[in-house]
Amino acid sequence: MKKRLLIVMILVTTFTVFVFESRAQYTGHDIEEKKPENLYPQPGPGETAIIRELQETNRLLLQQTDLLKEQNRLLRDHLAKLEPSPAH
Repeated sequence: MKKRLLIVMILVTTFTVFVFESRAQYTGHDIEEKKPENLYPQPGPGETAIIRELQETNRLLLQQTDLLKEQNRLLRDHLAKLEPSPAH
């Protein structure tokens, strides 16, 4: 009877170790497959609104720069027509 009890205890212990080991491997595989959490702070709605406003301001400034370039070109052309030609 003692031998049977000893064999049953060894089998139960072996089975328990096997179950825990296979569960640990499964859990370890899940952890390896997980993507890491983003540790950078996420922008809130106020910050996002500020970014949109800055982008719009930048777009308008670029548009104004293009208009000023065109205006300068037209002014140079007009001044070139008004200057007396060197041949006269």
